[in-house]
Amino acid sequence: GSSMVATHRVVNIDEKNREFTTKGDANNAKDAPISFDRLVGKTLISIPYLGYLTMFIKTKQGMVMAVCILTLIILVSAISKIIGKKNVQRQSHSL
Repeated sequence: GSSMVATHRVVNIDEKNREFTTKGDANNAKDAPISFDRLVGKTLISIPYLGYLTMFIKTKQGMVMAVCILTLIILVSAISKIIGKKNVQRQSHSL
């Protein structure tokens, strides 16, 4: 057997023969039945369309946008900390 791991949707479970049938979302046909002992894991959570975001970030434009957004978040965080310290100093001087 192959050691390749694939993530496919389970479309049928045969308890009697201890097999399940899978089908890739991009495939028209179902895969051959697979024995229960070949199961590696299962999906615990699915976030729709997250794959599109990860594919976009792998492009040049996506990488530039991700770096810009992270830089903006860091700058906003740093500026808010500076403003927060100035406000605390003003309040302590006015007491």
